[in-house]
Amino acid sequence: MGSSDAAKRKAEEDAAKAAAAQAKAEADAKALAEAERKRLEEGINRAKEVSVFVDDIDTMFELGREGEDIALAFFLARGFALVCRNWHCRYGELDLVLEDRGTIAFAEVKARGTRAFGSPADGIDASKLRKLSRAALAFLAASGLGESRPCRFDVFSVSARRERLHVEWTKGAFDAADTG
Repeated sequence: MGSSDAAKRKAEEDAAKAAAAQAKAEADAKALAEAERKRLEEGINRAKEVSVFVDDIDTMFELGREGEDIALAFFLARGFALVCRNWHCRYGELDLVLEDRGTIAFAEVKARGTRAFGSPADGIDASKLRKLSRAALAFLAASGLGESRPCRFDVFSVSARRERLHVEWTKGAFDAADTG
């Protein structure tokens, strides 16, 4: 009987330890989810603070540069890491190259002073998509990050609305395979 009681006690202790470990894992997961929610909320609030008056922007070049600054602040507030900005090669320019939890995000930033002729993203046609895809492949080869790493193409649009800048982010806007 003694060894049977000891085995039973041991099994009960193991079950209690497993239940405690499960409870701790669930509590840790809840805390992590809450921390992520707060981080995203703070990023959204910071991105809202970045908005600037359109009257302060004199030229389209300045609007484009300001758009890139806003996009960069937006992404950094969400925990992205900047890999490279305004990278040039024979295929064109990559506005922002970012890392988002192990994924390389090539962000094309488009800015327009007005939406009278459509959204800024409407300016990205098939030819531009091909150039971006080729530039991204060249960047991956030149940087040593490798083509096997997960990648995506995001579009960040900035346009004027009621004397304020309006921003819009399209995550995974297109695939390189879509460019022909």
